[in-house]
Amino acid sequence: MKKGSKRLNGEGSIYPYPYGFRAYVWVVTPEGRRQRKYVTATTREAVRAKMLALQRAAANGPVATSTPTLEAFLTGWLKDVVRPNLAPTTAKNYEMFTRLYILPDLGKRRLDRLSASAAPRAKMPPERIRDVAQSVSAAGRCPRTGPFARPGRSSAALSALRSERSS
Repeated sequence: MKKGSKRLNGEGSIYPYPYGFRAYVWVVTPEGRRQRKYVTATTREAVRAKMLALQRAAANGPVATSTPTLEAFLTGWLKDVVRPNLAPTTAKNYEMFTRLYILPDLGKRRLDRLSASAAPRAKMPPERIRDVAQSVSAAGRCPRTGPFARPGRSSAALSALRSERSS
């Protein structure tokens, strides 16, 4: 090992990992705790570039060490955005449609991997509205519930995508 090539305490580490290399950097989380943040790549140079970018981000301020799921985002969105800004009945409908139609399909998806193709589109095609209406009818609910699910689903998806783009 060359003299002077040793990293200082807290600067991170690069090491072999299955199918490539892995590195970690100590970062401060938004909660104020020190924690390791990991990056992985197929080559040592690629992982070093990611590690340096992560070190720069850590120097600028807190870094999130985990990615929230759509379920966690929507729970906060319903509590912080929908309930205070919409009529109580509308808020209840958004909560119901989120619980029944969005979370079962998309709730476990990570926000950083959510895309317009994975998220419900702002305008559902008519055949999808019919599918939702038929599944609602099969579940013993009023057939008009299916089309009503679209506005809440679209609004939640657009809000999640906007939030991901801004962060």
